[in-house]
Amino acid sequence: MSGTRRVFPEAFKREAVDRVASSGLSVGEVVRELGLRETRCFDDG
Repeated sequence: MSGTRRVFPEAFKREAVDRVASSGLSVGEVVRELGLRETRCFDDG
């Protein structure tokens, strides 16, 4: 694991949540669309 954490802007986080809420896709599906790992989405950062 690298020591560098990616920081996502609040707007990006809101858009990701809105995408899940409005698309009918699962969190995992949206996360994969965004090119992220699902476990990363549940980090506190």
